[in-house]
Amino acid sequence: KERGVAGIYSHLACADSDEAYTRQQLSDFLELKKTARQMGLADTRFHIANSAAIALMKESHHEMVRPGLALFGSSLVSWPSGVSLQPVLSWRTKAVFIKRVPPGTSISYGRTFVTKKESLIATLPVGYADGIPRSVSNKGFVLIKGKRCPIVGRVTMDQIMVDVTGVDTKVGEDVVLIGRQGADTLSAADWASWAGTIPYEIFCGISKRVPRVGVS
Repeated sequence: KERGVAGIYSHLACADSDEAYTRQQLSDFLELKKTARQMGLADTRFHIANSAAIALMKESHHEMVRPGLALFGSSLVSWPSGVSLQPVLSWRTKAVFIKRVPPGTSISYGRTFVTKKESLIATLPVGYADGIPRSVSNKGFVLIKGKRCPIVGRVTMDQIMVDVTGVDTKVGEDVVLIGRQGADTLSAADWASWAGTIPYEIFCGISKRVPRVGVS
């Protein structure tokens, strides 16, 4: 039995940033679809919409859509009223070492951070081998006791250091990298902003050595 064409697709290059160009791409794709239908491809499914297009342009939906970033509960654009994306993961660790240091103490490689006052520094067992971007050195934050604690010094392969001065912290303390703790939330978008990238790279960068725990 002769088999038809199951699907025809293309991809939108700038659905989250260039509406005019995106609409031109959609117009070209629609012309292709019309031609294909005229050729007898009546059952072929057409798909071009990524997460941003799903949210912004209903005319891009065709027979199928291809959500990517939205499946993680994250987005680069605003979604229609009534649509609420929920994060599908959180990333947590624990403090493994805490040390009170005097003013003038350099933290981590390269001495890129030096304490200006007596400080309490916590070590966390995650680094760039786990997916913490090295570019968030001296920029990012984690949540401890619901408070944002800054990453100080360079991100290392296996560890980061955070300033927990003024936070009642102990060894074994729960630390949130992505997710909610107390009244505050850190998202992949936050990490992407600190790292100068996009949330998708943050999600994809979480390495295989980070244990996954499924929650139903």
